[in-house]
Amino acid sequence: SHLENVILDIELTWGSDPDIIVTLYMFGIRFPVKLANLQLKMVLQVTFDPLVDILPCIGALEVCLTDMPEILDFGLFIPPKIDLMSIPGVHGMVRNIVQQSLAPLMLYPYKLHMPIMPNSGIQASSTGMLRVKFISGTGFFKRRNYSKLSRKAGKASGRMTRLLKSDTYFIKFWTRDARQLQTPPRNGDVPNWDGTPDSFVLCDRETTLFMRLVKTGAERVSNYGECQITCGEIADREGPVTLELPFIEPSYYKEECPLEYLIAADGYTYDEIMQRYADIEAWNEKAEQDAVQQRTKYFYRASTAKRSNSKVALPKTINHPTIKVELEYIDTGTPDDVDEEYEQGLITVELVEARNILRVAGNPPNPKVTVRCAKQYFDSTRKIRTSHPKWDNERFVFYNVLADLDTIRIEVTGLNDVKLGYCEIDAKLVRSNVMIRDIFPLQGVDKG
Repeated sequence: SHLENVILDIELTWGSDPDIIVTLYMFGIRFPVKLANLQLKMVLQVTFDPLVDILPCIGALEVCLTDMPEILDFGLFIPPKIDLMSIPGVHGMVRNIVQQSLAPLMLYPYKLHMPIMPNSGIQASSTGMLRVKFISGTGFFKRRNYSKLSRKAGKASGRMTRLLKSDTYFIKFWTRDARQLQTPPRNGDVPNWDGTPDSFVLCDRETTLFMRLVKTGAERVSNYGECQITCGEIADREGPVTLELPFIEPSYYKEECPLEYLIAADGYTYDEIMQRYADIEAWNEKAEQDAVQQRTKYFYRASTAKRSNSKVALPKTINHPTIKVELEYIDTGTPDDVDEEYEQGLITVELVEARNILRVAGNPPNPKVTVRCAKQYFDSTRKIRTSHPKWDNERFVFYNVLADLDTIRIEVTGLNDVKLGYCEIDAKLVRSNVMIRDIFPLQGVDKG
């Protein structure tokens, strides 16, 4: 078992005398056959996969046999008492027929799939992914003064007060409700996430990235603000985009409903009560939509990428906590374009070091590495004045990898894109070994 499924191995022993009658049609003649004295002993493997965060929490069941039944015995009779199993060769023939029927249906690795939730609890395959890099935050103390929980304070806290009452924050972010990630906690009202590894989330152009500001130990209280942006907005800008987005309490712009619920004790009829209930629900739904629009306009007004081009008047000060984040949309293609028989997976590539990189015109090569796989690519940092570079925490994640078709290509280039060699690694090799840590010689050059 692992975090996304639970596997149970069940030893099943069954002995009974069922009354099962089937009709066989042979040589143009129909005659009934009775199955009796059934005895069965086998190991059944039941897999709950996937496990999700939504009730009933199990997306589907997969059932299979780990081996052919240890005991499989039964009797076949033609009523009233003609024993077919007494005919030489019939018992072995019937057992072979049963085994040949079970093997492609339930004998491992073949499994009988039984969905419990729609689409087996699995969200549709994505066509891209979003690289998320958190940089820093500013004005986190403002959540106390501008959130609805304490908006009555009316003024900012003093510098000494903020130092003495410093809180610890982290940020939750997600594109799919079932896959929520979070940053490492940071202390203070101006936290910094410099050096934190980049995160990758699956998405489409229409998917929305949500981020939520949470204070350690206060998750039971309503969150301290949310921000959101559509992945298509990032994709249209092509390449990494750095934004400053404000955290705004979800209900900050939401108007309160002026209507009140009606009760039968005041003499109202059932129809009047239900009509008022429907009116309040419609009001809240409309108010929620208007609040989302207001918050979204604020996000785009406050984004640094639009400050230079926007003709909209910007606020002199942003009265909400803000997060500086670098986003990049990576198009991974539509998985449905490939045959379903291929298995998709995820590969993580970590750069450690390189040796004996060729010098360029007698000078150190200043190498940079580009890693490509499954229509995705990542560039490492460039190492200056060395032929033996070492990288620290340079880790890249590739999604929707088809191990039977894709290869990992690692290219080394110097200044002015001078090619210093490449190597290719078969993704099937990674899948079969689970993890590989090795030195690969560069091709296309004399050494390296």
